[in-house]
Amino acid sequence: MNNTIALDFDGVITDPHSLKSSELKRLGHDVPPEHTERFYCTRRCGVPMEAYEKAAYSANISKLLEVPTEEGAVDALNRLKRQNVRLVVVTSRYESETGGIQSYLTLNKISVDDIFHTDRKSKYDIVRSLSPILYVDDSPNKLIDLLPLKDVTSLFLFRNVANGYWRSEDSLHKWNEGRWVDIEAHLNRLFKQTTC
Repeated sequence: MNNTIALDFDGVITDPHSLKSSELKRLGHDVPPEHTERFYCTRRCGVPMEAYEKAAYSANISKLLEVPTEEGAVDALNRLKRQNVRLVVVTSRYESETGGIQSYLTLNKISVDDIFHTDRKSKYDIVRSLSPILYVDDSPNKLIDLLPLKDVTSLFLFRNVANGYWRSEDSLHKWNEGRWVDIEAHLNRLFKQTTC
């Protein structure tokens, strides 16, 4: 049985939205945490991409160790590791940024088996090669890119404060979604389906 679970880092393990909001405010843009997702912030709130990138860099890179974890992430990931699940982070970050991810995981006592990066490119090839039982991301657009894999990999939209604008009922794209408690329940169903 395939026991690999692949997941995004920013917004799935980390909760950078309040810090990103504070950084945007420091740059002169009053954007609440629930509007800090890249496309929403720049397209709907009108924040210039340069300002968004500065705030994101601060929240995701230079102040990463100050960012809290998403509620339930540490406990859920540790429970999964005790079940001998292979946990793999698949991030859009550059290779030079993966050391910060490892430092964050160590600080928060989270153990993963590997970290893959895409250098801001599609996650499709990495996720396809891993063929995980489950892939979790907080970006609907990244999940849409992975839809051709849905017969092999269960896709899961992690719901956080910044992607609430996405209304899945308006979409033809079907996947499971929720928070860490929902991910664990979904995995329990998947594991039951694969055992005799």
